[in-house]
Amino acid sequence: ISLRNGYHGNAAATMGATAQCNWKFNIVQTGVHHALNPDPYRGAFGSDGEKYAKDIQETIDYGTTGRVAGFISEAIQGVGGIVELAPGYLPAAYKMVREAGGLCIADEVQAGVARIGSHFWGFEGQGVIPDIVTMAKGIGNGMPIGAVVTTPEIAQVLTRRSYFNTFGGNPVSTAAGHAVLKV
Repeated sequence: ISLRNGYHGNAAATMGATAQCNWKFNIVQTGVHHALNPDPYRGAFGSDGEKYAKDIQETIDYGTTGRVAGFISEAIQGVGGIVELAPGYLPAAYKMVREAGGLCIADEVQAGVARIGSHFWGFEGQGVIPDIVTMAKGIGNGMPIGAVVTTPEIAQVLTRRSYFNTFGGNPVSTAAGHAVLKV
């Protein structure tokens, strides 16, 4: 499950989770359900995050088998217009997703690594702890680098697979990422 108006990249695997027509190609994309965007400015429920989160439960109940792999969202939608999610949305959404067996993924590629001012991560403003955090851009302070941080249990599963991202692995970018974290 991802959010309408969300952007998670335009690579083949992430395009299904991206829910903006400008970033879609005319190919079949299956397996992802797009939930109502909890936009506190232009959304149907204003800043009532829990009302928006009910669409997550309805998506699980009526659009899936009742079990989901996960939920990915930005805490602040970057490409979607720098939109903060309605207050209280992520705690309610995470609870519903976890009850359906899913993992909660925070896409912090644009907002993370102290880019929002008040917190190091965008999801901290919602008071949640995701199972997986994706990051890029900010962690390299302009150098091309990406990273995924997760729980030890999920990381152990990844040791049985090949992990790859387009912005990882070179020593110069890794040194830049390390320096950013030190500062």
